[in-house]
Amino acid sequence: MQILTVDIGTGTQDIFLYDSRVDLENGFKLIVPSPTMIVRRQIQEATQRGEPLLLTGYIMGGGPCAWAAEDHVKAGRPVYATPEAARTLNDDLDMVRASGIQVL
Repeated sequence: MQILTVDIGTGTQDIFLYDSRVDLENGFKLIVPSPTMIVRRQIQEATQRGEPLLLTGYIMGGGPCAWAAEDHVKAGRPVYATPEAARTLNDDLDMVRASGIQVL
């Protein structure tokens, strides 16, 4: 029997494939950056280049990417977001708008 487990946290995605044919410690393990950390890095790069930012896609946990978007606004750079993507930053879109992000 095989079971794939994935734990997506603030900083990392922890992936483990359990295989009943091998000892537990010999299962496949993978630790990679979480999606919110990957997006954070992309936002920080846009901030450094002085580019406007458009957030699209599906809602995910905010944390690092939300903080990077706030830093982008504080740096005087525009941030635009679709409603679904904006809910990554805060479920209350009025709060997102109040932070200086334009919800499209």
